[in-house]
Amino acid sequence: VPYTQSFENTLFPPNCWSTLTDSLSAAPANMWKRTTSYKNNGVASAYFADSKATTIGYLSTGAFNFEAGKR
Repeated sequence: VPYTQSFENTLFPPNCWSTLTDSLSAAPANMWKRTTSYKNNGVASAYFADSKATTIGYLSTGAFNFEAGKR
């Protein structure tokens, strides 16, 4: 896997990443956060707290340039 991102660093979102919560959603104050409570690997993960799935939130990486034949 040539591209990975962990959330071990306390800087959140990581450099070149961005978060956005739709202001017209039911709970626009809900945002993506770094958490150590819910993780799969390592000590931290990204987490979006909305158990009713009524809020639209985005966690986006920066742009990638995939050039053929390069890794």
